[in-house]
Amino acid sequence: MDKFVKFSDWEKSKYSVSEEKEEVTKEPGSAQLIAELEELNSMRKKAVKQQDAYESQILEIAIKLKKLEIERQDLLKKQKDLSEARELSKKTKLEGRSHDQE
Repeated sequence: MDKFVKFSDWEKSKYSVSEEKEEVTKEPGSAQLIAELEELNSMRKKAVKQQDAYESQILEIAIKLKKLEIERQDLLKKQKDLSEARELSKKTKLEGRSHDQE
């Protein structure tokens, strides 16, 4: 009989494999982008307090670009997942169906 494993330990081991795959890619992870976004937000707030209008506008644009980059990564991940699902469905000759198609 196998040794009993706590769910939290199993979950960590499950997600550690996916984190290693993320590190292989050269693009920064979404966690890093979120941290950079928070840093930009704090810098913008400081610029607003100091009444530096140009700097705050520049940082606002940088914040919007970071948000778009995060959204881009999410969409690319979703696209990859869907293409993998399509390949699996081709191999098994089954297509996903919605409730309307049944």
